[in-house]
Amino acid sequence: MIKDVKIPPRSSESSVRRGCQEEEMVQRPFPSIPNKRHYDPFELLHIDTCDPMEADLLVGANLGAKFDSEKCIKKYIVVVQMQFDCTVKYVRHNGARECASTSLKAFYNDQGIEQQVTVPYAH
Repeated sequence: MIKDVKIPPRSSESSVRRGCQEEEMVQRPFPSIPNKRHYDPFELLHIDTCDPMEADLLVGANLGAKFDSEKCIKKYIVVVQMQFDCTVKYVRHNGARECASTSLKAFYNDQGIEQQVTVPYAH
């Protein structure tokens, strides 16, 4: 048995820990920014390519490699602009080589598309 130990007196407040109280507090939402940019459909394209997959598709075809992405990006942008009658204004990617090749940059310039680079591994 322990002797000569003083137990601190209980306060009149509840014995709930402060951290638990703070977690249950209701916070106001972040203030909205009135001039926040709103993007129309297909106005901003965010592109992220992954490494080749090990498995084949169910139909027996292989997934494309990263170097095929340049051709696919160009085709997708043209199809979106023709089919939906809208313009792609921004293409955002993580700075990967397959999204920022010289010919793709020239394509962006010809189409009037601004290229935006995000931080690698941002998501």
